[in-house]
Amino acid sequence: MTEVETGESPVIQAIKQKINESYARQDYTRDWLNLRDMNITELPEDIFAGDRCAHLRHIILSRNLLASLPENIFANCTQLQGISLDHNELS
Repeated sequence: MTEVETGESPVIQAIKQKINESYARQDYTRDWLNLRDMNITELPEDIFAGDRCAHLRHIILSRNLLASLPENIFANCTQLQGISLDHNELS
């Protein structure tokens, strides 16, 4: 689907695809979501909403272009133990 069809940028579509792939895995890598080096400039506040992210223990957002994160963006990631945010524009 294109951005016009979904109303989402290709980067957001790729993030959602990676979330779905992580959720579907049945091995130890299921706990990790690697979003490193994707040129992410912003994340919608509901990107980690619902139960599809509850299993995640580690989210890697390193080496992107994030300047801020929505408040409570990781609220549904109830098993989260670590978030990598190095090499972004966060202050």
